[in-house]
Amino acid sequence: RGGGDGADWKVGARDWLVGDMKALEGHMGAKGSSLLASLESTNVKALLARALEEGDPKALRKAVRYATCRARMGKDADVRHAQLVLSKLERCLVECRDGLLEGNVMKLHRAIMATMGLGLGPRLLEDPLMAQARERHSTWAPYRPYLTQLDSALGGGVDRYCGLWAEVMESAVLSDEWERAASLQLAHLAGVQPALEKVLARPQLRLRYAGAEWRDRNRLQAMVQRRLSELGVEVLHLRLRPARERG
Repeated sequence: RGGGDGADWKVGARDWLVGDMKALEGHMGAKGSSLLASLESTNVKALLARALEEGDPKALRKAVRYATCRARMGKDADVRHAQLVLSKLERCLVECRDGLLEGNVMKLHRAIMATMGLGLGPRLLEDPLMAQARERHSTWAPYRPYLTQLDSALGGGVDRYCGLWAEVMESAVLSDEWERAASLQLAHLAGVQPALEKVLARPQLRLRYAGAEWRDRNRLQAMVQRRLSELGVEVLHLRLRPARERG
């Protein structure tokens, strides 16, 4: 065959040759057995490389199972790498499934980001679970900077997450759905009540600018910072942030 079927033809021919030689394995002697092992190894590695390149979870599971159970190449470096990728993929898919079932969009976001970081091929996106998760996840695009910060803060402990959650809520930069998701995540953290009380008890100075456009918030914040500095206020350690009224 020619064209795009070349790779299929080679794999098919190699499978046929290996299978044919296995039937003669007992009559081949040491050299023949060594050649058979070499062909088997080449065949397995080609299957794994193809499965990783294409990204189809079913094909990857099948290739890893063949490599470990039938070819008994579990100690090979390429096989171990494929096993590791598959293990991470399975965990990500479980997180995607749980995120969809629970309606936990933050969990869904983390799972999809981890899955896309595995470097698998395009057929991963054709997997029904991944397709459903990505469609659900697409609603987060306008809020990506804030959700990324929240996700990062989650790894920094309850105090850090509470502080950023308060800023995000006050700034009203998320949709109602994503605010509920962030608040639900907050509620599940251990020690959230004292941490939140500490955040809310911080001294604050609020400067209200009636009629200011939200799109000008960064420029306005820079103007405030410059004016405070001109008045002799040490601004390096001040935490300035824009906020807006709800409603």
